[in-house]
Amino acid sequence: MTQAEPKPKKRIRKQRLDLQLEQALRDAAAACENNVDPSTRILINSRLTILSHRLNKAENGKLSKALAEIERLRAQHEQDIVEITRLQSLVMKPTEIDLALQQYAESKKGKHESTI
Repeated sequence: MTQAEPKPKKRIRKQRLDLQLEQALRDAAAACENNVDPSTRILINSRLTILSHRLNKAENGKLSKALAEIERLRAQHEQDIVEITRLQSLVMKPTEIDLALQQYAESKKGKHESTI
């Protein structure tokens, strides 16, 4: 006996919020033109309200994620600047040998100019 293979569930794709809101607005416009009863108007109004709240919530979620990323990048930038200045001070810091070589070059330059 063979067992029946399980059928894959159909994937239900939800419509985007902005498209749902557009459809609700078209329905509201049609309802206003056709003078529908008050209960239908209340239903359309609540549908518009819910969809607009959901859309605002989705946009605010994206905005808060973007703002958090900006703050993280600013903090990283500040750390990088501190690290760069620290490394520059290490690289640019003249050692005793560099100072001695610089004094020797200046003294040689001074002697060379005085002989001319």
